[in-house]
Amino acid sequence: MRPALVLAGYALAVAWLLPRPLAGLTSQGVSVRPGLAAWLGAMTSAAVSAGIALQFLIRTAIAGWPRLSEVVCGSVAGAACTRAVYGSAAFELGVGAVAVAATAVAVLVAWRCGRRTSGARRHTRAHAEAARLTGQALPGTAVLVLDDPRPAAYCVPGRPAGIVLTSRAREGPGRAACRDVG
Repeated sequence: MRPALVLAGYALAVAWLLPRPLAGLTSQGVSVRPGLAAWLGAMTSAAVSAGIALQFLIRTAIAGWPRLSEVVCGSVAGAACTRAVYGSAAFELGVGAVAVAATAVAVLVAWRCGRRTSGARRHTRAHAEAARLTGQALPGTAVLVLDDPRPAAYCVPGRPAGIVLTSRAREGPGRAACRDVG
């Protein structure tokens, strides 16, 4: 039970506390690869940790409710845990309430994650459409050029998928472009 709690705590800490520092690391667009690697590593480790914690909890629950009560009691009370304690209706009701609360939290987190992902997808598609409407297409390519003094290059989804370049990025690397980035 303790490994499940540690892994779940780690996953929650990474998911809630790490996005702000990572956003600061990657917001300027200067270090794209290390920033992307940091984001992917952090979010993958959080998802894997949450999955393993869930697997621990499910395996414990499948082993049987009395055993789950015994494990929880042993984790909390240690040697003071006896059959009279973990076999009581009050203790099992408490364990059941915690199980229901944990399930509700997991469902809420999954729902919020789905909403955010859906919202991000809508925002990305709207941005791609705006780039297609306002950008100038380079003939014979899927490249759109937007007039912007900041150097940037990125891909946009859709049919067809495209690459967006700002006019400053198209000018190429030079002293002025490097001075603006820093």
